[in-house]
Amino acid sequence: MAWEPDGGSLDQLVQVLSDSEQGDSEVQQRTYEAMQQFHQYPDYSNYLVYIFTKLLDPARESIRQNAGLQLKNNILSYYQDLPGHVQLYIRSEIVQCLGDECEIIRNTTAQIVSAIACKSDFSEWPELLPSLVGMLDDENPCNIDGSLRTLHMLCEDCNSQMEQENEALASLIPRFLHFFKSEHESFRMYALDSVNQFIMHLPPALLSHMGDFLEGVFFLALNDHSPDVRKHICEAFFMLVAIRATAILPHLTGVINFMLQATLDSENEVALEACEFWGMIAENPECHSTLDPFLPQLLNVLLRRMVYTEDDLLEFDAEDDDDTVPDRPENMPPRFHKSRGMSGEDEGGSESNDWNVRKCAAFSLDMLANSFRNTILPHLVPQLSERMSEDMEWTQQEGAILAIGAIAHGCYIGLEPHLPVLVEYLIRHLESEHTLILSVACWSLSQYSRWICEKNNHERYFEHVLAKFLELMRSRSKRVQEAACSAFAVLEEEAQSLLVSFVPHIVQTMIYAFERYQAKNILILLDSVGTLADAVKKVIAAPEHLVLVPAVMAKWDAISDNDRSLLAVLECLASVTVAVGVAFQPYVQVVFNRCLVLIESNLLAISTQETRDRDFIVCSLDLLSSLMDCMKGSIESLVEESNLLLLVYECMKDHVGDVRQSSFALVGDIAKFCPAHIFNVLEHYVELLLRAVQPVSTAASNNACWALGEITFAMKDKMAPYADDLVRVLLPVLTARQIAPGLLENATITLGRLSGVCPEIVARYLGELCSPWARGLAKVRTAAEKERAFDGFCASISHNPEAVLPVFVDVCMAIASWGDTAPRELQETFFQLFQNFKQLKPEEWDGFVHSLNPELRQVLAHYGV
Repeated sequence: MAWEPDGGSLDQLVQVLSDSEQGDSEVQQRTYEAMQQFHQYPDYSNYLVYIFTKLLDPARESIRQNAGLQLKNNILSYYQDLPGHVQLYIRSEIVQCLGDECEIIRNTTAQIVSAIACKSDFSEWPELLPSLVGMLDDENPCNIDGSLRTLHMLCEDCNSQMEQENEALASLIPRFLHFFKSEHESFRMYALDSVNQFIMHLPPALLSHMGDFLEGVFFLALNDHSPDVRKHICEAFFMLVAIRATAILPHLTGVINFMLQATLDSENEVALEACEFWGMIAENPECHSTLDPFLPQLLNVLLRRMVYTEDDLLEFDAEDDDDTVPDRPENMPPRFHKSRGMSGEDEGGSESNDWNVRKCAAFSLDMLANSFRNTILPHLVPQLSERMSEDMEWTQQEGAILAIGAIAHGCYIGLEPHLPVLVEYLIRHLESEHTLILSVACWSLSQYSRWICEKNNHERYFEHVLAKFLELMRSRSKRVQEAACSAFAVLEEEAQSLLVSFVPHIVQTMIYAFERYQAKNILILLDSVGTLADAVKKVIAAPEHLVLVPAVMAKWDAISDNDRSLLAVLECLASVTVAVGVAFQPYVQVVFNRCLVLIESNLLAISTQETRDRDFIVCSLDLLSSLMDCMKGSIESLVEESNLLLLVYECMKDHVGDVRQSSFALVGDIAKFCPAHIFNVLEHYVELLLRAVQPVSTAASNNACWALGEITFAMKDKMAPYADDLVRVLLPVLTARQIAPGLLENATITLGRLSGVCPEIVARYLGELCSPWARGLAKVRTAAEKERAFDGFCASISHNPEAVLPVFVDVCMAIASWGDTAPRELQETFFQLFQNFKQLKPEEWDGFVHSLNPELRQVLAHYGV
């Protein structure tokens, strides 16, 4: 028997849906509470289906749409929990509206169908795709539109599932291509974008029709003037160059001509999609010979798109030039854990957080410069020179300044002879009356920080540029503050020790900025403080500079635990604590405790699926590592009284590499500075660390290897139960053909430390280990670590010298890497090792020595060879 609604309940729900359209907040609250009541009814979704499909009065279309959207949300939230008969009722009834006369209802129906498909499987609704394919042959435009809308959403939202439906897709692709020539703009748009969804993976159904697809796209490129269609044409060409450039190469000249026109399109969405293409084609060497003749025209187009339009200028908010106005939450950029110094790399300065045609044009010019290098300069310089003229409109000059910054890295060698003139030009524009020129001049000048800080240039330019950046950091314009502070952070990274004599001025400016800046620019300021600490290190620990610490801690106190702005404070403190050392003592306990709270609360939120964000965990782990380095053994009491070791263990098990990487680093620091606390967790920690060391290097495996070395050094012979497993884990790292130098060095050092405490165990593996271990030892850079590793190496050899004989020349070369700089005790060890081998094989010794090349013999003569 077909389901029928209760009349009273139906009327009540219709009224609630009607009331929900009113703007009154009290009514909205009442309707929300009423809707929550309906969620308790098992057949609530059936009522929504009934209203959506049966309430056909045109005056009630908005109520129908509201019911459909509520139904879609129910499906996305708990479709799998609905009884089977309710799911069946939804599927059987909803398809009646695919061809509804009302476009809004057709669109909502498509959303509902797509939601069901995303939350289930096409096998549970086998008739859906054949039904939609059949509707494409209908004469009713509403049915065709409904089918295309739905298929378009399915291709977007359920792409991987659609790619598995080989039979349906083989039937759909030719039908989509047929609609490329439809008289209906929306049909062409849906059809093209539906096919575009499959370019990335090229399933057989599309691959077999690639020729027809290309023919259809070229037809649209020549004949279609719809902005929506042209945008998707640009997307298609972009993906084809990225995924299957060979298919498009014979037609690339025509594609380039189309994309040049599209880049200048008055519709921003079309221009933006077209502009993305140039960065992709620049990265593909197969396309360069065809692109080369177009470079003068392309560079001109990009320069034109890098100039602010009148519409662009109208969109700027006057509040961005007033640092007394607090930032609106919607203007705050999303904050992610990242490496410092990235803040100055945004193409085009700081006019907004949104990607736009101007920024994309600058990025494309950057990519072209990186690919074509100095060969673009003969085409670009005359056009730039014209725009740089003081007689040009300020917007043209501003665009030229942006271009100068965009080519800084790719064309550096070709520009170097002209940099004195260019840098002077940029410095002059740091005096401009236009805040947008000030902003972009800061950014562009920062791209030449390496040249400014070079020995031959810093006396002439560095102090001047630094002074201007610091001056502009005090601007009353938030936009200029942002650009100047970002540029200063980039300059800091290159300047390093050059900053030392300017620290007082820098600190004064930063304190002023902490007092003036609004929330958005405070984040950039914190980055620059952390970069300063990394650059000048202990210099900021001077009493007169420590004023920075309470300024940073004031932000620490002001920001809540769930505010992502706190990430910037955590990252900043990770650098500041190491730089100021024991002067940070007054803040250690509060920072230590809050880091633990952040880790624990976020681990709990992850376990309950309230969040998948781990940035707070990573930053807190990193800051705890810095606290360890800052306070050394004096932090031991805090570790003892906390649940740190348990929290770190949970982080070591996390599936996200960044969390494991930071947790392994902290484990190494705990072993280094609080070794007494490692023993109780030794077995559990070592098990996870051994599992994390992989020959295919990641930062996490590198840190795991380093942590094992620190634990071994701290635990000494207590590592004996794990020695065999550790050797077996390190052996593939040492013998890997391609290995990251850092991981190889850490493996070499860790094995040396293990051999120093368990030489007889390591000695059993010398037949396999000795040669790669010796090669690794020769490359260790830090003298103290190298000495300790060689001590262990020689100790293991003394327990099994016969195993070394076949590769003894590798041992000699490793020892020779010291030259004559080995410490005295190690020289004595080497001397004794050679004497032992001479006694072991006296009849072969002279022949072996003479087989060594003269340079090697000369070095080894220091050790009695």
